Amino acid sequence: MKVFDKLEEAVIFCGNYAVKQQRLVNRNYKSDGSVLTETDLYIDSYLKNIINENFPNSALITEESGSTHNLQKATPEYYFILDPIDGTDMYSQGAPGWCIAIGILDERLSPVGCMINAPRWGLGTKNGLFLRLDPGESLFLNHSLFSLAKPQDSVRQIAMSSDTHRCLDISKYTGKCRTFGSSIIHLLAPVIHSQIDAAICTSGYIWDIAAAHSVLRHLGLSIQKADGTYFLYSEPLLQGKPNKEILFAGSKNQCDILRKVLCE
Repeated sequence: MKVFDKLEEAVIFCGNYAVKQQRLVNRNYKSDGSVLTETDLYIDSYLKNIINENFPNSALITEESGSTHNLQKATPEYYFILDPIDGTDMYSQGAPGWCIAIGILDERLSPVGCMINAPRWGLGTKNGLFLRLDPGESLFLNHSLFSLAKPQDSVRQIAMSSDTHRCLDISKYTGKCRTFGSSIIHLLAPVIHSQIDAAICTSGYIWDIAAAHSVLRHLGLSIQKADGTYFLYSEPLLQGKPNKEILFAGSKNQCDILRKVLCE
């Protein structure tokens, strides 16, 4: 079995585990006030072991461990960015808007791969949504080859972070807004939902962005900042510092439209 097949098997196992545990979950809180559950900690530990065992020449950055692993290596083959439950608040309330997300950056910090498992986020299947992108390979959605077919020239509907109204004057936008609870699902929305055209992410960390970024980049879309430049990964982000930039996800034209409407 290839190492990425082993990783997929582990991510699917963790998704099934999280579904079973969701009705039993207890809400706890981190020092910053964000929600933490036993499921987050279990999946963090499980996948951390799988990644360290099968990708010994790579670096690993996880949300719940509070530290980075193997970053002492001068040139890691890959950086694995793990969020065991993205959307923990929604998960802890029994809602479907959460996922397990692993983003993969190459040695130049370019997003090149992912494993994303949203087992309760339906696309007409009982198994939810599963995205796999191995570095240098094709993108698979629920184990079928996936490509983006719809034109990228409108912003009639957008997905956004739950705090967007505190960062931008949304009244200037005349389309529809959707909020789901998971930053990864928000950023993926232009890809996985035919009527959602673009997305806004107003805050977060590297693990809230990297996995979805790999999918967007692979499909010719991008994540851009409010000044029109492309979002890039930096040493502070690798060290777990928060991203403080407002980010727009979609085609270049869509990002330009949203910036003009919301930032000018």
